[in-house]
Amino acid sequence: MTHIERHSDPQVFATLTGAWLGTQYADHNQLYNAILRNTPQAMAAFDRRMYLIKRADAIVGACMITGPLPVQSIMMTDLDEEACAALVAAMAEDGITPTDIVGPMAHAWLLARFFPGYSSHVHTALGNFQLVTGPVCTGAAGVLRQAGVADQAWLVQHWFDFCQEAGIAEPVENVVRRIQLHLDAPVNILWIWEVDGTAVALCAASHQPPLSRIGPVYTLPPYRGRGYAGAMVAAVSRMVRARGVNDIFLFTDLANPTSNGVYKRVGFAQIGEHVHLELTPEPVTATC
Repeated sequence: MTHIERHSDPQVFATLTGAWLGTQYADHNQLYNAILRNTPQAMAAFDRRMYLIKRADAIVGACMITGPLPVQSIMMTDLDEEACAALVAAMAEDGITPTDIVGPMAHAWLLARFFPGYSSHVHTALGNFQLVTGPVCTGAAGVLRQAGVADQAWLVQHWFDFCQEAGIAEPVENVVRRIQLHLDAPVNILWIWEVDGTAVALCAASHQPPLSRIGPVYTLPPYRGRGYAGAMVAAVSRMVRARGVNDIFLFTDLANPTSNGVYKRVGFAQIGEHVHLELTPEPVTATC
């Protein structure tokens, strides 16, 4: 019988999930990286919930829900039908009103089917990319530097710009909170690409062994088409590897062939396909 185990301790949840995934975490690197980076402060700031799906005392899936309200976003591993049904029932008991799902393509669509009264549509088809060669320097002008507290206002402005362009409904106050958490946490580093003293691009990267994730990557509109994003990702990848983390991942928008090509030239290859689904409550039809 499938049952749900709720967790409130990030370290315990990370240990259990890591033991279950073992070295096979590439397909679920976004969720696993988020779990490894989770802290009690982030749990409170983003109203996070953590679930293990178990069958006969063996883990068969994991899920983390992150906010803050009104957003309740589901990050998930592979789940079968029985696991989906049990997870949705547990979330209903906990008063979770999901707004979106991010996970492996087929499994995210399967989970969406278990939310009655909701319609689902694709926000973004995501390529799961891993660095397999290099990283190859693109030769673009500029230098990489680590962002600091003095950059906070600039980071908030342009992270928010990224959200607006990507169609991510994140209020600016959430962006402020997110930037602060990045600046405070030693495993979450914000990077800036500068050309002649002018900040032209930013990206975030974690270096939480055994893996690292890069993203978002954002170049300010006036400076696009000059190779800065690729140069920055290559430089950040070298920095991450210098800190002892070899498995480096990022997501791409599969509808954007330009960015996909940039990351392939740096040395990334697509290893899977995920999807970001938006869930929308269906209107209630009045009956006589």
